[in-house]
Amino acid sequence: MKKLSWVAQKDFDFLEEISHAVLHASLVHPGEIIGSEAPNTLGATVIRPGGGACYPAFWTRDFIMSADSGVVENELLLPMFDILSQYQSPKNWKPTPGAEIPRGVIPDHIRFHGEALFYPGCWKTEEQNGTFGYYPPYDDHFFYIHLAWLLVKNQLVRDPAKWLCAGRPAFERLEEAFSVTPVDRETQMAVNDDDRWGISFGFTDTVKHTGKLLFASLLRFRAAEELAELFNLAGNHSRSEYYSSVARLMKNCFASVFAAPNGFWRASSRMSSQCDVWGSAFAVNIQAADDAEAERISKTLTQAYHAGTLACRGAIRHVPVGMEATTDNCWEGNFCNYPLNTYQHGAYWSTPTGWVARAIARTEPETAARLIHELVADLQANDFRNMPQQIGAPYECFHDETDHRQNPVYLTSVTAVLAALRELP
Repeated sequence: MKKLSWVAQKDFDFLEEISHAVLHASLVHPGEIIGSEAPNTLGATVIRPGGGACYPAFWTRDFIMSADSGVVENELLLPMFDILSQYQSPKNWKPTPGAEIPRGVIPDHIRFHGEALFYPGCWKTEEQNGTFGYYPPYDDHFFYIHLAWLLVKNQLVRDPAKWLCAGRPAFERLEEAFSVTPVDRETQMAVNDDDRWGISFGFTDTVKHTGKLLFASLLRFRAAEELAELFNLAGNHSRSEYYSSVARLMKNCFASVFAAPNGFWRASSRMSSQCDVWGSAFAVNIQAADDAEAERISKTLTQAYHAGTLACRGAIRHVPVGMEATTDNCWEGNFCNYPLNTYQHGAYWSTPTGWVARAIARTEPETAARLIHELVADLQANDFRNMPQQIGAPYECFHDETDHRQNPVYLTSVTAVLAALRELP
C-alpha cells in the first residue's frame, strides 16, 4: 500500500503491521467459539470489533470501517456482505412497544448463532425496547452501501447490473437501505425528532442527537455518491443522476446547517449540538465540505491540537476540551449517564485519528505527521503483543485522569487510521 506523502514511512509500516495483528485476533472462523458464545454458525469467517473478550459478535460498522484499510483479505468481504443481506429486515416490525424496525434496515450486530440485533446495547431481541432509539442506528445502512461500493471497486462483483444478494437484486437492497433514514426534504439531511429518533453514528450510540444530524448525513452523502457511481456502472443513468443530485444538494447545505462560528461543525442542529471533532474531520476526508470550509476546519483542528484540547497521545476526543455541554456532561443528550471523561463522553479514541491528521495536513503537514507519530509511539509502548492475555493497545478508548481504559485489542483504533492514511488510486 502507498501512504500519503507527509506520513513517516516507519509509522505507516507499523500501523499496517499492527492492523494485521489485531485483525487476526478479531477473526472468528466457522465453528469457532469466543468466550461463552455459541459457535460461529453464520457460514463464513466474520470479523468482530476486536480481540480478547471484546464484543463477541459480528458488528456491521466496525467491520466495514476496517474493510477500507486494505488489510482485510478480499475473500472475506463478499461472504460478510451476503450475511448482512440475509439479515436485512424484510418488513416493518416492532420488537417491543417502544421500538420500530423499518423494512430495509441492516442489523447493528449479529450473534454467532444467527440472532440479528438491530440496536446497540442489546443482546436479545426483547431488549430492543427503545432505550437506544425508537429506530435502529442510521449509520449501518450507509456502511452497507459503502461495502457494496467497495466490492465493486475491488472487482469482486464483475457485473453490478446482474448482482443478486440473498435472492434479490443488489440494487433493490441498496436502495431500501438508503431510504430507511428519515430526512429533511429541503436539505436532504438525516433528521431526528424528540420521540422517534435513532442513533446518528454508532461511535456515539450513548448520545441522543435531535434535529438535523451531522454524522448520519455525512454517511448519507457518501452513500449517495457511491450509489450514483454504482448505478452508472450498471447502465442506469437516471438513477445515477438522482443520487448525484442528492449528494450535490447536501454538499451545498452542510455548512449552513452545521458550521459553528469557531470553525468546527456541530453534531446536530438541536439536542447535543456540541462541536463534533470526528464529524468535522470526516467531512473534510470525504469532501463533504467545500474547499473554503475544509480550510476553515483544518485551521480550527490545527489550533485545537496546539492548544491541547483535541488529542492525547495521538488519540482524539469527540468534543474539544472546554466545549462540553455542561461541567458534568460532554454531550447534552447523555441518556446513559456516563461520567465525564469516560467512553464517548470525553475519553480519547484513535479511530478518528487518521481523519483528523488528514484534515490538519491541509494546513500543517508536519503537525499531522506529529499526531500520527504520537499515536504510533503510544501503540508501541503498550502493544498487546508484548503483554499477557491480550490486554494492551490498541484500546478502544482511554482517559488518564479518570484511569479509564476500555476494550484492548480494538480493531478500528488502527485500521480506520490506516484507511485514512492510504493514498487511494
